Amino acid sequence: MRAVARASLVLLSWAIAAEQAWCGVSIESRAEPTTIRIGDVVRYTIAVTHDEATIVQLPSPGENLGAFEIRDFDLFKPRKVDGQVREEAEYLISTFDVGEFVIPPVRVLYRVRGDSSWHELRSQPITIRVESLNPDIHGDIRDIKAPLSMPYEWRRLLYRLALVLVLLAVAGAAVYLYMRYRRGAGLLPVRVEPPRPAHEVALEELDALFHPDLFERGEMKLLHIRLSEILRKYIQGRFEVPALDMTTTEILEAFSDGQLPGSSRTTLQEFLQACDLVKFAKYQPTRDEVERTFRLAYEFVEGTRPVELRDRAGTEGQDSGPEASESESAKPGEAQ
Repeated sequence: MRAVARASLVLLSWAIAAEQAWCGVSIESRAEPTTIRIGDVVRYTIAVTHDEATIVQLPSPGENLGAFEIRDFDLFKPRKVDGQVREEAEYLISTFDVGEFVIPPVRVLYRVRGDSSWHELRSQPITIRVESLNPDIHGDIRDIKAPLSMPYEWRRLLYRLALVLVLLAVAGAAVYLYMRYRRGAGLLPVRVEPPRPAHEVALEELDALFHPDLFERGEMKLLHIRLSEILRKYIQGRFEVPALDMTTTEILEAFSDGQLPGSSRTTLQEFLQACDLVKFAKYQPTRDEVERTFRLAYEFVEGTRPVELRDRAGTEGQDSGPEASESESAKPGEAQ
């Protein structure tokens, strides 16, 4: 049967060639490659050569090419070759079946100028052999292989873990700097000196407030307001009592539980009442009364500062001799 088919194709090719020679129009077909594997592309070209008096109608993009499907189509511009006109059409075709397949003859129509009748030419058939991707003596269909297990990449895991740690560190640093910025602090920590003892600050402020020309100024109310504020700040820093926001009665009630010795509480009461009398009753004190109010403030601070500091100050006073007596004589009210 194959021999008969091949003989038929040869006779058909001779007949087509004879017809082409008789009419003065030649047609040529070629395919590259002729042996492919499933899914490969074949370049199939149809070329027609004729004289200038002949009009040719090349095949369309939807031509029937048997078992092959058309992937692309291109029609080239006519060009002159040896005094004749050559026109070409090209197909990109493929198939997904295995075996031998024939590209059937393609029909081309032509007519001579001045003649209204169309004549027909056909290209030669071409055999294409399609092979399997993996030819096997046991056949093309085989069982599905088991899935492959991917090797675990520890290095990539370590890289990702390191990246996460770096990002967390950067985020933590950003939050820390932002919180310091919101609090008004600097970007870097600053060493803060510890607060000074309350009695040192109070004594320095009392010394700075007492001035020789104190009475020439005549500002007794402002003087007593400042004097009361110094002692109230001392009470707040020494005993953690908010004395700056309390009245005289509230301050004395805060020390009613025996936290102060009787003499110190009496001194505080006399001092606060003397200041209130000037601040609120517009009383004008004498020089002796002002000096006594200062002396009450000094006595209260000296008598209520921490015990170890008071004992140390007493020891230093005994060792200093004349110098201690000179410093004591500088207090208000003692230099007559």
